[in-house]
Amino acid sequence: MGDCLLEKTALNDDEESGKVLLMLAKVQFELQRLVDGSRSYIFWTIAIPSESFLNELRIVEVTAPFRAMVMAAPLEDACDVAYRYLVCDFVVM
Repeated sequence: MGDCLLEKTALNDDEESGKVLLMLAKVQFELQRLVDGSRSYIFWTIAIPSESFLNELRIVEVTAPFRAMVMAAPLEDACDVAYRYLVCDFVVM
């Protein structure tokens, strides 16, 4: 866009053309700044919640086997299962 304008205004090299080109350069700079800010905002609003969601999924993946063991055990054995899982398995890890 700038090259085309320079070619067109090179024929009429006067002060007014320079002012117009300067104004267009400022507008282009401001638009680029707004686009960069929007890009950063979009990345931030997508990436941060996604990372948080993935962390929540990791927590669910870790606790799911524990829940399955407790639910499958009879009520009196549920405490033993929970104890073995929480104490014994994590000590080994």
